[in-house]
Amino acid sequence: MSETTPYDFYNPPHQSLSVEIKNSRFIIHKGTQWESRNDSMEKLLLSLEGWLTPGINKKIIINTGDHPIDRGEYPYPVLSFSTKEGFRDLPIPCFVYDHWRGAKIGEWEEVVESLSSRGSQEPSINKLVWLGAPTNRIRCDALDFFSESKDIIDFELIDWGQINSNKEESRYLSLEDHLNYKVLLDLPGNGFSARIYYFFFCKRPIIKLYDNHKLWFDDYLPENTILRVKNLDEVSNITSRLLSDSSFYKEVTCKTWDFGQNYLTKERSMKYLLDLINDLPSN
Repeated sequence: MSETTPYDFYNPPHQSLSVEIKNSRFIIHKGTQWESRNDSMEKLLLSLEGWLTPGINKKIIINTGDHPIDRGEYPYPVLSFSTKEGFRDLPIPCFVYDHWRGAKIGEWEEVVESLSSRGSQEPSINKLVWLGAPTNRIRCDALDFFSESKDIIDFELIDWGQINSNKEESRYLSLEDHLNYKVLLDLPGNGFSARIYYFFFCKRPIIKLYDNHKLWFDDYLPENTILRVKNLDEVSNITSRLLSDSSFYKEVTCKTWDFGQNYLTKERSMKYLLDLINDLPSN
């Protein structure tokens, strides 16, 4: 939304939903979408309808893009998948609790059950792994940086165009196949990174390179649940420690798994979203 163009609640822009709650019922207006994010958020919202506070009436905006958008110009509360300094967006659980078929990832419950089962198996490759698209400069820098660390890090940029065209030269690694490896890495993408939601159910340590996107659960994370680092050199150092220190590896793995079970199940995450919506003031 530009500074000169008022927000049209009943004709929302790309990657957004205008959500009107009348007498505890959702009326949802959808803009155009990337992948199927608007459809997924509509489905998740409607699953909460029977649990809304009786008689409430309010309007909210759901932003399904990768970046927060509200610098103060929106007439209603904006709920986004991340927020950051200078923005008023309220962070909420994202679309993956339905599915992420745009990244070849199926229904949430089936995927996390599969990851949990596969994660119980001993990894066969004693390395950190990361594969993804070059949607952020740091990912391109990392390709060169980690070329000197191939003994402990398997890092590769992929082309989704080739993967979706089933080109033989393309390399696709499913989430389950990530678990052949011992350590997982989360890097900033075009905006917030959605794959981290799945990583909590993989029974593997997570190293996360710092970015300025704040997710809804960040304030609840105990120390050493995610191993946050400020630069690529720290990624290499922490990876070396995890691969050589079995006690540290086990400690981080257990904390990651426990946090996923306590905070990031679909039931707990949807309750967070429901409570947030119920607590927003009427407008």
